[in-house]
Amino acid sequence: MTGIDFLCIYLIMTKTNSKTHSLRSLRRSKGLRLSDVHVLAEIDPSTLSEIENAKRTPLISTLQKLTKAYDVKYETIWKAMQETQQQVKEETTA
Repeated sequence: MTGIDFLCIYLIMTKTNSKTHSLRSLRRSKGLRLSDVHVLAEIDPSTLSEIENAKRTPLISTLQKLTKAYDVKYETIWKAMQETQQQVKEETTA
């Protein structure tokens, strides 16, 4: 894990709240908007929004595109996705 990956995970774990999920936090920590990711990863903004809100489970190929767009390791994206799903689950059961 590189220093940048560690920083991204740190930001995800410390800056998230019930309104900002981990995948969104990761994207924002990279200074990217949904439209930027659309261009970089060729992922529809509405699809990315659904993934960020755990309304859609991404394909592995989509996660690979995100790793390239965010310039992080696959583990970072995977952890952010798991964190997002957990946060949404906690919000819906609270």
